[in-house]
Amino acid sequence: MALKNCLQCGKVFSSDVSELCPECKKKEEDDYDLVYKYLEENPRSTADKVSEETGVDKDLILKFLRQGRLKTVEISPESLPKCISCGQPIESSKLCPKCAKAFEEKVKEEEKKREKKGLYIEERIQEKRKK
Repeated sequence: MALKNCLQCGKVFSSDVSELCPECKKKEEDDYDLVYKYLEENPRSTADKVSEETGVDKDLILKFLRQGRLKTVEISPESLPKCISCGQPIESSKLCPKCAKAFEEKVKEEEKKREKKGLYIEERIQEKRKK
């Protein structure tokens, strides 16, 4: 396990997965439960309204949306998370569908290039062995 600093409070803790210490992770989960319960009673509320009523930071609510954990929050377009590639508003994830597809195609293209390089080197080695 690696030692890390908590992104929230800066405390040093040991973890291979989480970016938050156990205390901050618990608080975040408690905040999620609070937001989730509020949305059960008040569906289609805006992120600003949920934040105001629950006391949970709007950025944390938007994080829950990006993670796909909340679906019933209404968000003004300027408050939506942005695609990290093109800047288009998105409801979840880090890439819009168009950029995600382009990224996936680029990865496949690079994998094909690597395969070709590897095969060429393998062929050259076999040719040298024949000589």
